[in-house]
Amino acid sequence: MIEYTGKQVTIMACSNCNANCEHCYISYTGNMTGEHLLQMCKFFKNKYKIIINGTEPLLHDDYFEGFKLSDQNRILTNGLIIYNDEAILEKIKETGIKNIAMSYHFGTEISTVSQDVVEKAIIKIKKHNLNPELMCTITVENYDKLDDICKKVITLGVNTIRFFNCINTGKCESNYSTFCLNDKQINHFFDQLIEVRKKYCQDILKIKRNGLFGKDNNNANCNFKCVASIDEVVITPNGNVYPCIFMTKPGFEIGHYENGKILLYYQLDNDGNRCIAQDIFNKKEYSFSRKLVKR
Repeated sequence: MIEYTGKQVTIMACSNCNANCEHCYISYTGNMTGEHLLQMCKFFKNKYKIIINGTEPLLHDDYFEGFKLSDQNRILTNGLIIYNDEAILEKIKETGIKNIAMSYHFGTEISTVSQDVVEKAIIKIKKHNLNPELMCTITVENYDKLDDICKKVITLGVNTIRFFNCINTGKCESNYSTFCLNDKQINHFFDQLIEVRKKYCQDILKIKRNGLFGKDNNNANCNFKCVASIDEVVITPNGNVYPCIFMTKPGFEIGHYENGKILLYYQLDNDGNRCIAQDIFNKKEYSFSRKLVKR
């Protein structure tokens, strides 16, 4: 076993949530205490970039000291707590967080949090001089509507949208055939992505996508590389270590957290182009490797 020497650690601190969305990728269970989370942040502070995440971390008041110590500038939430309790925004500001990312699934009915709730939360976030960002999951229902989604985001006064692809994990396992894109639909998504990025300059709208779509092999300018287990690992409440947040399920452990250290006994064979989570959950050929190389 060797100690992880990559750049980033994502701490998936909790599994409890105030929503019940059909596409949720969370497969682990458990909730860290605020004291344990803060201690981890102290251990990692000068070694890694720290991201505190989870199902709904704003449910835990005792996580805020961890947010402050981590120096992260962005938090993910479904928006319900902000909608119901605007005062929490000042607590968020005190941690140094400036960007609040919320799911806004335009054109697909997969979330139990309504678009109206998210839109009203956006107004409150801007009122407190924080920056709202939106995340939209792409399914068979909206994969051909990228331009409509971008127009809607602009009308909401938001300047960042990030697209996510559904994968076969968590609650989505039982809905995989209903929601998830095939290769042809993914290629069409990429074609639209190029067009909307040409249409809207970054000063108007920053258009991002996560790694679950894989590499766009038809785009010579695509520089996507999956860094799972190489420069990013994820820790769940029980101390297990995984390659990325979309692989936090039994059987995909690559190490464990122990006495302030992240110890690895596996890395993923990574050719630098392929999205590991997408390949594994689509049951394409991919392997864990016991070869650990100190860098």
